[in-house]
Amino acid sequence: MNTSKEEAVRWYQRAAHHGSPEGMFNLGTCFYNGDGVGSNEYAAYIWFLLAQEAGNSVASDAVKRSAATMTKNDNGDAYVKVADMYGKGEEVPKDDARQLHWLRKAPDLSPSGKVMLAGRLIKDSASNYPEAMELCKAAGGDYHPAQRCVGYLYRNGLGVAKDPATAMKWYRKAAQVDPKSALELGEMYAAGEGTKPDRPEAFMMYFDAGMMHAKDAFPKALALWQQMDNSEKKRVDGKLKERHLDPKKVIALLQGPPKQ
Repeated sequence: MNTSKEEAVRWYQRAAHHGSPEGMFNLGTCFYNGDGVGSNEYAAYIWFLLAQEAGNSVASDAVKRSAATMTKNDNGDAYVKVADMYGKGEEVPKDDARQLHWLRKAPDLSPSGKVMLAGRLIKDSASNYPEAMELCKAAGGDYHPAQRCVGYLYRNGLGVAKDPATAMKWYRKAAQVDPKSALELGEMYAAGEGTKPDRPEAFMMYFDAGMMHAKDAFPKALALWQQMDNSEKKRVDGKLKERHLDPKKVIALLQGPPKQ
């Protein structure tokens, strides 16, 4: 790539990050033409949408041109992507109101869009909790962030009666692939929330979360193991052996490398 074109892209990125409509439009043009970056019509469409909303006078034609090349799913996903950008504030100025605006106007919200909208609504007002629940249930199926969202709302009684037993059912749907759900289940088993206290089961949930790289999961599992009586430790050993794991090696893993 031409070094001067790459430098121009960096300038446009900095301008866009500060909310410049021209920077957004020029960045879209770079993606559309492959100038200084790889050609990417989807990325171009996103930046043209941002430029149009920010008031760039020539962006509307670019939006129409790019929209004609997008599939229905691409178009909806682009709106969710714009919302995500405003929510994170990394490529454009952080703006929660605009995040909500783009999620509201997105056509045919994807499961990820529904969960993102639910999260925004939960943060904004308690009056939004019932709608957030509807969105997360609608996004459900096999989408684990949606399952975790429903579990969270039931566990905390947000928009529904507090129901930890139902919360656990939703967390279990996601726990095999979602470390946050596994952590939540670990906490609930340890505290006897929605079920009788079960430290060995809590240990396994923390261990699973740690294997999925959840922060603090291994220390929680180790702390729980140190609190257990011998019968509970035997149960943990049995659960680990069912998975063909060596209990001594697992505890050594939780303890981390020897201190020098």
